[in-house]
Amino acid sequence: MNVTLCGQTRHYRTVAFDAKQNAVLLIEQRLLPHEFKIIPTRDFRQTALAIKDMVVRGNRFVSNRGYRAYGLIFQSSDRSRLEQNEISENAVGLSFNQCNHNEIVANRVTRNYIGLRFGSNSDANRFTENIFTGNLHPIETGASDVSGSLWAVHGVGNRWDTELELDLDRDGIVDVPHRELDLFGILRRDFPAIAFLSESPAVKLLRLANERAVIPGMSSIEDPAPLTSHFWRIRAQHSARAALTNK
Repeated sequence: MNVTLCGQTRHYRTVAFDAKQNAVLLIEQRLLPHEFKIIPTRDFRQTALAIKDMVVRGNRFVSNRGYRAYGLIFQSSDRSRLEQNEISENAVGLSFNQCNHNEIVANRVTRNYIGLRFGSNSDANRFTENIFTGNLHPIETGASDVSGSLWAVHGVGNRWDTELELDLDRDGIVDVPHRELDLFGILRRDFPAIAFLSESPAVKLLRLANERAVIPGMSSIEDPAPLTSHFWRIRAQHSARAALTNK
């Protein structure tokens, strides 16, 4: 990122290694934008402690297309925040395994082979204002129980590919929940050709049925307040009206 201090602009990497200090240098993103601070960590214990409650903001994780290549992996990470990142055109966009109490806010997870992968023991994660569109397989749960995570915060969910955008009150939030079905699970890892079935009539019919009612025995997630494509424009209009009213 580019940082301006005392009138001079300099580029800093979010994570870098300083050979002279023999230390990993981390930008303390929780202080941004009010304060800029770099934290040096000189062994794995200090590094682990520094990233326990980390913030990953404003990065691009794109075009990692090798076998089992990932845009971004969260492994055993608790109480971190992932915000305003672009995660696109990867084999797997975003992966969670043994991650709890994280906040995933306003990220673009688009055009990946698998958009979002959930591993085991990941609970109480909060997803809001993210865009999950254009992914061949939007979500993979691996038959894990993902019911412990929240897919909407304060009544605001996420943007998905959906056939139905019923928004009668025009607040930018779809009036019915969105359910994302994981039909193939971990089979798609070892049998990539299964991707050809993703747009088959049978799969589309199952997804449509799951949108209307939960199919017993099928692994899926439910976003109770999915967003329309107009959500951000409507919110900006409301904010502008509120600002004029307060003047």
